[in-house]
Amino acid sequence: MWNQFPSSNDMSPSSAHFTEVGTGSIDWPHILAVARKLRVEHCFVERGRIDGPPIDSIRASYTYLRKIFPA
Repeated sequence: MWNQFPSSNDMSPSSAHFTEVGTGSIDWPHILAVARKLRVEHCFVERGRIDGPPIDSIRASYTYLRKIFPA
C-alpha cells in the first residue's frame, strides 16, 4: 500500500527546504488516511532546519495534524 507514495530523488535547491507539517507539498491527509487503515498507532514529527523558535514550529505542525487526524 505504501507504493502509493513514491519517493523523490529530487536534489535540486528547491527541494532542500524544511517547513512545518501542513505548509509544504506533502499530501498529509492521504498519507494519514492510509496510516489509519493500516492501524498505525503513533506518528512522530521531526523538526528540521526551520527558522524561529522550535516550540512555535512543533506547535504549528501539531495543530495541523490534530485537524486532519483527530485522536
